[in-house]
Amino acid sequence: MVKNKQSQPLVTPSNSHLWRRSRWKSSHQLRRINENSDWFERSFVGGAFKELDLGVDEETWKKNWRLVPMKKRKRIEEKVKSVQADELKTMWEKIDVVHEARSLMAKYV
Repeated sequence: MVKNKQSQPLVTPSNSHLWRRSRWKSSHQLRRINENSDWFERSFVGGAFKELDLGVDEETWKKNWRLVPMKKRKRIEEKVKSVQADELKTMWEKIDVVHEARSLMAKYV
């Protein structure tokens, strides 16, 4: 049981389910915030910031990214997902071309 400074229980059997739900919700929201920030750092966009060395250290651009409104960050995230999907499609097309070329070489050798 969690108690406050006056030794009165903050969490009682009658409200413990609310406390657990609240604690879970807080940790879940924190995890989602971290995940939302992490995708940017792991994406090619974050990599570009690191590679281009625009005179801004990594902690500064991470902090600046966190200040961008969530709606705008989501828009960038959707664009990144679209680019990644296009890259994946291109990779499969390249694999198909290599497979076809290999099949033709096997047929005529």
